[in-house]
Amino acid sequence: GKEHEIQTNACGSLSNTKYVFVGEAPGRYGCGTFGIPFYGDKSGMLFQKMLYKLNIPLFNCYITNCIKCCPEKNDLGLHYSIKERANLLCVDKLANELDDVLGRNNIKDIVCIGKMAYDTLKVIPHLSKYNLVLTKHPAYFLYKHIEKDYVKYMGIILGGV
Repeated sequence: GKEHEIQTNACGSLSNTKYVFVGEAPGRYGCGTFGIPFYGDKSGMLFQKMLYKLNIPLFNCYITNCIKCCPEKNDLGLHYSIKERANLLCVDKLANELDDVLGRNNIKDIVCIGKMAYDTLKVIPHLSKYNLVLTKHPAYFLYKHIEKDYVKYMGIILGGV
């Protein structure tokens, strides 16, 4: 499949990092538009609100996605199986990107935002030395109309990270 022209980056800090968050891929109306993970769309706004409410400043976070591009029609399922995703150049580079930030900050946990991010990182052998923490995606809370529960949910998870 042809990749969308918008390539995304990570955001946050490379030093003084306490939390590393990894999503699946850019959302069409958020990261896929702005190039910043978890920013600009409803999921991104809920994620940013959660950081604010839990008093987690961006300079203590590193936020990225497994896949750095928007596939055609924003449908990853049409383009990549989990194994194929692990072989994408942007996912391959992700292992070095995460190694760098986790190593600089002596962090062992990667907070995976959603099952697809978790499943993608799980098949990258280079990342097996880290603890992958699976969390529900903010979109789940939006879909179920339980946005108010997201902050409490993430507070419990991040309290143990």
